[in-house]
Amino acid sequence: MTVFVEKQPGEKNCSCFIDGTINNCGIAGYGSTVDAAVKDLLVAREEYNDMGRAIPELEMSFKYDIWAFFDKFPISITPLAKRIGINPSLMRQYVSGNRKPSAKRLEEIENAIHEFGKELSNVSLI
Repeated sequence: MTVFVEKQPGEKNCSCFIDGTINNCGIAGYGSTVDAAVKDLLVAREEYNDMGRAIPELEMSFKYDIWAFFDKFPISITPLAKRIGINPSLMRQYVSGNRKPSAKRLEEIENAIHEFGKELSNVSLI
């Protein structure tokens, strides 16, 4: 099940929701952080089950907007921006939501994150 995680305006400024419905139920969660929103989504699933809606365990894969990604994975923005060739100040504006990256720029950011993850998976400590 794909879960979309996005920044929203307001106090509980993170929302997550499943793609589609399960047994005619749209399941969503809200919180001040990604983890809090996902936890709220799981609570919503349990509440539907308590009402007899039979929502199965969710095998979740996540799609994050750029703010939600950096909330969930608080890596340093500056080194990642430099890897891509983006001004770190501009990257912070993308993350804060003050500017919206183009689809091409978003793809560049995602590719850099994936490359960084591959490099980390090959690290051995001594």
